[in-house]
Amino acid sequence: MNKMMVVLFLLLGLGLASCEEAPEISLTDDIIELEVGETKQISAEVTKGFELEFFLPNETVAKLEGTSITGVSAGEVMLTVKVKDKDIEKTITVKVTQQVVEVSSINVTGDNVGFVGEEITLIAEVLPTNATNKDVVWTSSDELIETVTNGVVSLLKAR
Repeated sequence: MNKMMVVLFLLLGLGLASCEEAPEISLTDDIIELEVGETKQISAEVTKGFELEFFLPNETVAKLEGTSITGVSAGEVMLTVKVKDKDIEKTITVKVTQQVVEVSSINVTGDNVGFVGEEITLIAEVLPTNATNKDVVWTSSDELIETVTNGVVSLLKAR
């Protein structure tokens, strides 16, 4: 009977020793929102005794450095958080937006007078210089008198 109890205890002890705690990943955020150029820390924890690894499929939308992620261009990418050497992982959606900088003014320089048949060139400076959309649409109030294309004004008729 004693031999049987010893064998039973040994089997139970071996069974318990081989039951390793399964690692768990805990994420603070399922979604990280960034603006282009902004950096945030990835907040993730794993069961004691295990290590985490972080992966991005590409770095065109966001760049990964250790546990920091920086927005590169507007878009969305999936960040994978994985337990090292295990098939346990979670994903975080990373959304990167471009901060919109409104145009405050447009300065137009160049000649403002000319003769019929001439062309004068106007230059538009959009401010601030980091405005999101710096496109200028040139139009004439009367295309029978003058036309304008990309800042070049053709004088057709006197006013």
